[in-house]
Order: sequence, then C-alpha cells, then structure tokens
Amino acid sequence: MATHGNTGSGGSDQNMETRIRAFEFTPANGEILTSVTARLLESEEANDHTLKAVLFVASTGAFVAESSTRQDIQLTPYAAYEFTFSSPPTLSNIAYRVGLYCNGADGQVNIECDNTTGTMYSQSGLTFPTVPDPASFSSFTGTLRMFATTTDPGGGSTTVSPAQAALTLSGRAATVNSFSAVAIREVLINEAGSPIANRTGISLHVWYSARPDGTPDLSLSALTTDADGTASWSLPTGGLVFNQTIFYVATDGGDSLSEYTCASMIPTYT
Repeated sequence: MATHGNTGSGGSDQNMETRIRAFEFTPANGEILTSVTARLLESEEANDHTLKAVLFVASTGAFVAESSTRQDIQLTPYAAYEFTFSSPPTLSNIAYRVGLYCNGADGQVNIECDNTTGTMYSQSGLTFPTVPDPASFSSFTGTLRMFATTTDPGGGSTTVSPAQAALTLSGRAATVNSFSAVAIREVLINEAGSPIANRTGISLHVWYSARPDGTPDLSLSALTTDADGTASWSLPTGGLVFNQTIFYVATDGGDSLSEYTCASMIPTYT
C-alpha cells in the first residue's frame, strides 16, 4: 500500500462549496487507487453537504473515476474523512489530479490547508453531481490536507515448485500403463504332465495380494479349458494395477480339491 499527498493536519481553511479542490501526484505503473482521505468540517450545520472524490488525468483534464458519496461531515473540529472507490481504477505512470467535489448547501464545507507552500488546484462554479470532463483547473499556492491511498502494483512473479508426490492405488504404486482387460492364460496339466483338455465346471479363487491370505478377492465358477488344456479366464479389472501379481487356485469345482492347480503369477494385461 502507498499514499500520495499530504497526511498532516493544521493550517488554514479552504472553502469546498460547488467546486473541486485537488492535488497532483504521479503513481507507479499499475497502482490501484482505493480511496482519498481529507480533513474536513462543516461551518454551520452537520451533515449538510454531499461530497465525492474525483480523479482526472493532469495533462488533459480527462475524467477517470469517482468515489461513492458522503454526507456525514461534522462541525468543528477538523476530522479525516475517507472516500472509497467501488470500482478502483488502475493507474499508469503519469500525473493525475485527484480531489474532492462538493455540492452547494447552507454554510460551507472547509478543507484544512497549508496556504504557504506547495501547489493545489481548483475549479469552481460547478453543478454537483455532474463531473466536468475535461476539468479546467486553476492552480494556487497551498498544500491540501488530503492524500490518496493505492495498492502496490504486482510487479513480480512467483514460481512455485511443488514436490512430486508418490501416487498409490490400494497401497500399491501406480504406473503410467493403461489396460482394459486382464486374463489368466495357462495350460493346465495333470500329475502325469498331460494337458487337462475340455474340462468344465472349474472353480477359480483369486487373491490380489499375490498370497492366499484370508478370503479370496475374486471367486468364479463354471470355467472351462479348451482342447489343448488352455485356460483363458477373464478377470474384472477393478482393484488391479498394471502388471500386478496375483495368486490363484483353480479346482475341479468340488470341496474335495481332488484336482487343483495354483500359482503366483502375473496375468495378461491388455
């Protein structure tokens, strides 16, 4: 945040009635004008006048922006009143004139001013709330007890380098490989080493942990082998990651396990 203008107090009175009183400042490029603060008082009756802050380009008098209005100025003593911009303008690195614009009413509103040094600007005979565009200022010796508040320009950049996280699925490291089908493709053989061809009614139990611990993660039934004794059993892909090792037990379908085969293996991922 930055301030431009005079933040002091004390001095003489300058009448604000039906005129704009302003000062000149040059911000950094990109500053945003958020408010104007001035030391004011009503001379006869509190809450009588309406004022607003106005902003112009110094070189051309072109109108830029205005604040919300206030009608709560009190009698003596002088006090600071802030005028905020509902749509704060973004400024360039050029000279601006910013000030307060007051309507006409009973008595007058005064702004505190040091009349011995500095330069202030004024345009009188105006009809509030119409803002002159362009403004036509006259200059006078003096320093208004008024300042503008801006937010600093975002003149830099921040580079964020997040640490790479380890992604896991069900406690296992994920891979970049994708697949849409998983199958056990094995030639089942008997004790004599011959393929078990055209077998039906085979039951299959699968553990995804690669060890037969606890209840199987998957159980299938009524499976078969072909004429060469080859099993080609599709497994659901859910819960598996690419090239994950499984453990399976294939039986003849009965509880006796009179014929069975088992293995810890990597099924075919496609």
